[in-house]
Amino acid sequence: MDAKMYTEILDEKLMEVKGLFKSVSAWSWQQDNDPKHTSKLAMDWFTEKRVRLMEWPSYSPDLNPLENVWGYLKKEIAKKRPRTLVELEEALQELWNTLSNEYLRALISSVPKRVRLVIEKNGNRVPY
Repeated sequence: MDAKMYTEILDEKLMEVKGLFKSVSAWSWQQDNDPKHTSKLAMDWFTEKRVRLMEWPSYSPDLNPLENVWGYLKKEIAKKRPRTLVELEEALQELWNTLSNEYLRALISSVPKRVRLVIEKNGNRVPY
């Protein structure tokens, strides 16, 4: 993936998700500092679309709730043992579709606690 593909995905999906929030002013986007995320193209896109970015340390997977989703998917895919790329794609799609909104909301709601814990631990790992 490069910056162009990243902004195309943002164009297609992020604005749709942003519309789900009642208060857009309280809404911000979290991403790590991957070069495609911080590229001029991406930063210009965020400015143009008026998407507020959350400041993020260079390396903090402890803070990213999506890491929990990836861990869950990895564990469940291992149980299914797909043998081909098609089987892997099908299994991932099936698992992705089973993620409940409640689970995802709980992960999102945990971000303030994650941030507090990282601050308390002076940037060291936290149990998430």
